[in-house]
This record gives sequence, structure tokens and C-alpha cells, in this order.
Amino acid sequence: MDSTASATLIAMRFVIREATLEDSTEIARVHVDTWRTTYRGIVPRSFLDRMDYDVRAESWRDQLAAGSSRIYVSEMDGTICGFICGGPLREPLSDFDGEIYAIYLAVDAQQRGCGRAMMKQLAAKLLQEGLKSAVVWVLERNPTCTFYERLGGEFLGQKAISIGGADLVEVAYGWKDLGQLAEGARP
Repeated sequence: MDSTASATLIAMRFVIREATLEDSTEIARVHVDTWRTTYRGIVPRSFLDRMDYDVRAESWRDQLAAGSSRIYVSEMDGTICGFICGGPLREPLSDFDGEIYAIYLAVDAQQRGCGRAMMKQLAAKLLQEGLKSAVVWVLERNPTCTFYERLGGEFLGQKAISIGGADLVEVAYGWKDLGQLAEGARP
């Protein structure tokens, strides 16, 4: 099998779609599992161990029911392996009107272009809703930082936060033109 055919088969295994209320349990599973793997060594273990699937599922169910943000899931072979959500800016930040609230991918989906496809879809949807720019906050030592840089995110600054009693640094990346992100984040 040539590399083009192989790439096509890998791409065919993914479906990016808007999340439904029924997805809240699987979104919570990805959320908790991703935090427990990605943030191990960054966030206190006691905080990660206390993360509860049912509590997270209820929180995502509430957010999906409210409809105040756009949430997309990525399915691989019929199983949700990632999600992304975003919408209007939650805290004032000059030059930006939209925010990417969260992006989480299961380990087996991280190197397959799923994140890029979800970013493109979300950026396009936020553009349709009249938002022109977006910012995302991420823990400083999170590998996602390099992902945002590869997608053309401009480093904007940082702020101190506390999670589970630990003082951490959150950094911001931004796209002043969501159109470029929608076009540049090809799957």
C-alpha cells in the first residue's frame, strides 16, 4: 500500500462533528483521562486523582444544554477520542473577541491530525458567528503549547493560577484572524 492510500485510510477513521447531550459522558472520560496523563507531573497528583468522571459529565451536560459555546468531538472508529470547545471571550482581553476554551485529545489521536481538524472546524464556526479573533490559555508546561505555535498562535503573555494548591503559570496564544486559523489548520 502506498503512503497516499495509507494516509487516506487513517483520515477516513476520523469524524469531526458537533457534540450532543449524549456525548457528555464520553467527553468527560476524555477530559479526565487526558488531564491525568498530560498534567501528571505538572498538576498535583492528589488533584488529578480526585477528578470525578460523573462530576465532569454533569458539567459538560450543563454546558451542552446551555448552548453558549460550540463543542466538537472527534470520533475514531466510532469512539470519541477528543473534543474542542469555544465561543465568545470570557474575560476582557484587548484585540480579541473569541476564545478556545478547551481542546483535549486521547494519546492515540494526538499525532493523527485530529487536533488540526477540530481547530479548523471550530475557527470556521466562530467566524460564522461573527467572531474575528481568538485566544486560548494553556498551562505553561503542557505539550499543547507547541501545537498552538505550529498553528500560528502568537504568544501573548502569561498569568499565575492555582490548581490543587499548586502555583502554576498559564500562557496565552492568540490568532488575530480566525480566517487564517480556519484555513491554516488543515487536517
